[in-house]
Amino acid sequence: MASCRMRFRRVPPGDLLATVEPGQEVVICDPVYAGLVNRIRLAGGVPRHVRCVPDGRGWASDPDEFAAAIGPQTAAVLLMSPVMPTGAVLASEHFDAIAGPAGRHGAWIIYDAPR
Repeated sequence: MASCRMRFRRVPPGDLLATVEPGQEVVICDPVYAGLVNRIRLAGGVPRHVRCVPDGRGWASDPDEFAAAIGPQTAAVLLMSPVMPTGAVLASEHFDAIAGPAGRHGAWIIYDAPR
């Protein structure tokens, strides 16, 4: 498994301010809580949306789409589970698919989960 940096906690604006340089991308699920998009922009980042779609059991995103969205301009991948506002719960495949590309590009994985 590739090495990557992860944070597991709520996402205060300071986390993104300390992690994102102006013009860098932050990969997020779409639809997403609008406050997170504003926090990314406040940090000077560019939101890069990966769409969630209804899958018969709720809402889900394709882990491979997340992995493909991570590139040299990616500062962070922001994951929430359950995803607001859809309620989607991320499966372990998301983390497995994202860890490799995030590690290769030096991107943070910031995970926001309820306590």
